Formats: sequence, structure tokens, C-alpha cells
Amino acid sequence: MTVTSGLFDNARCYLFATTWSAPVEDEEPIVASILGKTTLMDHRYRIEEMALIDALNQSAGKTYTAACPKTFGGQEYAGCKVTLGPLTVTGTLSSVTDRRIMRDSTRAEVADYFAYGTLQFTSGANAGLKPIEVKRHEADGTIEVFEPFYYLPVAGDTYSLIPGCRKRLEDCRDKWNNVSNFGGFSNVPTSSQYAQVGQR
Repeated sequence: MTVTSGLFDNARCYLFATTWSAPVEDEEPIVASILGKTTLMDHRYRIEEMALIDALNQSAGKTYTAACPKTFGGQEYAGCKVTLGPLTVTGTLSSVTDRRIMRDSTRAEVADYFAYGTLQFTSGANAGLKPIEVKRHEADGTIEVFEPFYYLPVAGDTYSLIPGCRKRLEDCRDKWNNVSNFGGFSNVPTSSQYAQVGQR
């Protein structure tokens, strides 16, 4: 239950060695690590774990893509700089289809406004669990998330909802008026373009 809810995402782990016949807590340190992605396979949890020293072996550097690599709302140096506080809304569910599809009939935003944003419950069984990314948002207030919530939401549950960004130039320019902070490279030629042989 707590594994699926994301409670242990990015948890710090410590491994120690000791004798089985007379175990001593924290006797011989072996490695410190961080828990990563959790998946459910064949009714068993699989959790990726990486030693802290392995972080030095991770690829570093910048990849040039048409999509913006920045975190939406990031306030770090050269970040997105969109302030999420004023954009965050709250509401109450009016109906629920299943753990992934729900509706707030009072929402008046245009369709797709909250797509790729996040939904987090502030009351009910899912209160306090990690936010889930929004897959689809309709003009009638219907919201579908990518991952199902751990518990079935019910009408009357309150939530906090943050709009999202699809990382495209048109979103940054037309939706957020933030093109000066766009981090993508829309005009970089594709491999099919730069590999063409010139004609005489």
C-alpha cells in the first residue's frame, strides 16, 4: 500500500553487514543508496535502487531537442519562471467514474488547460499521497490522470490542481506568454534533413 502510494519514492537507504547468529544493528556499513522507480510486476513490487556513488557515473550534459527540457514552474537559475501559486486551483469532485477518471462540474477552464499538470487530493482516502499527472482535461470538468489513484476517490473529495505544459513552443508562447524562457530548439534540423546529400 505505502509502496504504491509513492511514500518511499527517493527514500535514502543504508545497507550494513553483520553476523546472522548475533546481529548487531549498523555494525559494518556497506553502501548508501536511493530508491528510484517502483513498478508492480506479477503481483510483486520491483524497486530500482542506485548507490550514491553511482550518481557519479550518470551521463551529464545537455541534449538538444525541440521540446523544452525545463520543469514547468521551475524557479531555479535559467528555469521556466512561471509562478504556479496563482495558477493553482482547488475544487471538489462532483462525480467519479473510476480511480483515473473524475469530474468537477464547476470547473470553467477551457479544454486541455490542465493537461500534463498535476492533481493532488487534500481530503478523502488519497489525501497526502503524491500528485498524479493529468492525461486529459475536458471543458465540462472531466479529468483523467495517467496513473490510477491508490484509493477510489468519491464525490465530495477536495483537491488541488495545477495546470501543465506540453513543452512545445506554441504552448510556451500562446498559453503562458513565456517564450523568452523556452528551452527547446525548434529549428534544429532532424537527422533526415542534415544527412541529405547535396545536389549539383
